[in-house]
Formats: sequence, C-alpha cells, structure tokens
Amino acid sequence: MMNKTTFTRQIKLIHVARRELGIDDDAWHVLLRQKFGVESSVDLDEAGFYRLIEHLKKCGFKVRHPNRKPGGGAPSRPLAGAAQARRGEPAKIRAIWLFMYRELSLVKDPSETALAAYVCRITGVEALQWLDEKQTVRVIETLKKWAERVFYDKLIARAPETLAIAVVRGIANETISDAHAMIHCASASKTKEGKTGTFAACFGAWRALDACEILPG
Repeated sequence: MMNKTTFTRQIKLIHVARRELGIDDDAWHVLLRQKFGVESSVDLDEAGFYRLIEHLKKCGFKVRHPNRKPGGGAPSRPLAGAAQARRGEPAKIRAIWLFMYRELSLVKDPSETALAAYVCRITGVEALQWLDEKQTVRVIETLKKWAERVFYDKLIARAPETLAIAVVRGIANETISDAHAMIHCASASKTKEGKTGTFAACFGAWRALDACEILPG
C-alpha cells in the first residue's frame, strides 16, 4: 500500500497527464472503467497507478523531471505529445474518414467507434484526441494511401456524366473549365507518381466536380 506522500504525488502526476493530453471527463471515466475497473483514479492500487501512467505515456504523455536544474541536463521545454498536436487535425481525420465512406465506399462503418479502432490499429493510441503530431500525420497519410487505391478510377468514372449534366444545366463555363483543369492535374499526378494519382490532386478534382453540380442561383 502506498504511503500518503507517494499517493499524493501519483494523483498529481495523473492530473498533469490528463491536462496535457486534453482528456475530458467522459473519456476519462470510460478509460478508468474499461481498462482499470474503477470509477476514480483514487480507487487505484499501487499497481493500478503504474499501469495507468504507462498507458498515458503510450498516449503521448511525457513525464517531466522537476528536480533537474538548469545546466544540469537537457533544457526545460514544453511537453511534446498530444498537447502539441494541432487542434484542427482530429477534425481533418474525421473528414477524410467520412469522405471515404460517403464518396469512395472504402470505409464500411463511419462511426466514431470504427474510426477509433482504426486509429488504435495504426498508432496503438485508443482515442483520436490523444494523438501527438507525429501520430496524427501518420493516420492522415495512411488514410490518404488507402484512398488512393480507388480515388483516381472513381474520379474518372464520375467526370463524364457530371460534366455533361453541368453543360445542360447551364453551369458557368469557368466552373466547368476549372473541373477539366483539375482532372488534368489528377491525371498528371498519376503519370508523375507512377501510381494511382495523388490524394490531393484527386480531391481537388473531386471538389471541382462538386461545384459543377451546384445550380446557378
């Protein structure tokens, strides 16, 4: 059993980790219940505290060393990890995930649960908001590579009908020309990379086709 000083130190460390990782109350209670079988961190035994800290480290938390004096080692600096991740990136991951479900039919289950399972499989981190910047980039790039398997072919299959209907509906010539130009860029990226077309080029062309479906006001 931990003495009072050790117990207090561990509780403080856990609160620091929660704050740095940006874990809200709901996510925190789910984590404690599902992985540690308790409702509050104060209910953990000594082994449970250490398991929780190790889990939080895997999620991106880095323990500071408050006793390290200036000049006596590495200079102090802000923690790396999830706290440093760009705030808009989780939304970007969700947007790509839903696009791959709605438009590319690659994702079969668009739910947050399915996305969390995918993220965990790629990074070992169990919640999107706990990803650090490096892990976030890895998830985004992995999704893009997955999308690229079919993106160009679906783009080329969609284009003729969409463009033909745009002409009939009186969509502005400039909008249609932009779509043709973006499709050309997607084709060029396919030739240049020797693959299936880059995600960025195909996505730009896809959005240009979307613009061709918007009726003039």
